[in-house]
Amino acid sequence: MFRKNSSNARYRVDPDHFSMIGWLAVSFVLLALSMMMPQFASQSRSTVLNTIGPFVYVVSVPFQAIGSSASSVAEIAQMRRENERLREENNLLLAWYHKAQKLESENNKLNALNHRIEESPTEFVTARIIMDQDQAFRKTALLAAGKKHNVQADQAVLSEYALIGRIIEAGQSVSRVLLLTDANSRVPVMIEATNQRAILSGKNDDTPELLYIPRDVQLIKGQRIVTSGHGGLFPPNIPIGVVEGTEQDKYDVRLFANFDRLNLVRVANYNINIALPISPLNNDKNIIIEPTKEEEIIIPENSQLVVPEIGTEVIQ
Repeated sequence: MFRKNSSNARYRVDPDHFSMIGWLAVSFVLLALSMMMPQFASQSRSTVLNTIGPFVYVVSVPFQAIGSSASSVAEIAQMRRENERLREENNLLLAWYHKAQKLESENNKLNALNHRIEESPTEFVTARIIMDQDQAFRKTALLAAGKKHNVQADQAVLSEYALIGRIIEAGQSVSRVLLLTDANSRVPVMIEATNQRAILSGKNDDTPELLYIPRDVQLIKGQRIVTSGHGGLFPPNIPIGVVEGTEQDKYDVRLFANFDRLNLVRVANYNINIALPISPLNNDKNIIIEPTKEEEIIIPENSQLVVPEIGTEVIQ
């Protein structure tokens, strides 16, 4: 700010710093006015803002337009990348779709050649879980559906696509579900890749275990577990989970369904009927009588109830 004159050793103010000295003086004056007359200072600030506000807005419009254009360019680039990814996924799904169409056509032809009997159609009832009884020794849930909604005991309960349990009690409008994680739950299952049978047993935690795996059978982590269809409750191939842990011949299963987020579930009626009819036989003295509706067996005189042997003629 000050510089020394070499001729007379006197100091003088540099003309380049007059503007800075002037602004400092104005600042001190405004500070003093704001302290002595606050209302005057407030009115002055308002006047200045109202004066320079339109100018600042006009100046800021081009910068806002530039920033918006830059954001639009970035969004366009991101949309292009997303479009490429979706196009690749769509091509992959189309390839799988055509392969599924071919497999379905071959499957229908093979079923027609083998005279395969079609399975009964599955009936579904969608219901909401109204209470989750997550206790230390009991893993059950209550559904807002009952007998008046065609919900019966032993029907399967599924999440979006995976089994979560079965109905154990059905009231008129509320039913109780025994979850796969309950210690009392036992479900016949199999390894999808090898058809190895096992029993899925709950143990009151998030990972049920597989029982009755032969010692010479080694499971691999990630193998899919599905229902086997044994026992007559569930049909085969309902997804359940994957093999999670393989420690000391104990295999835990990580379930597909997220039990912490269960809300709406499906109750499936697979129309499985394993009751075997009994046909009456008549060969002189040996007569087999079919039980009546009152579950009473009437045996005529001079007759006895026997099990038919091979070659016995069946009277339709």
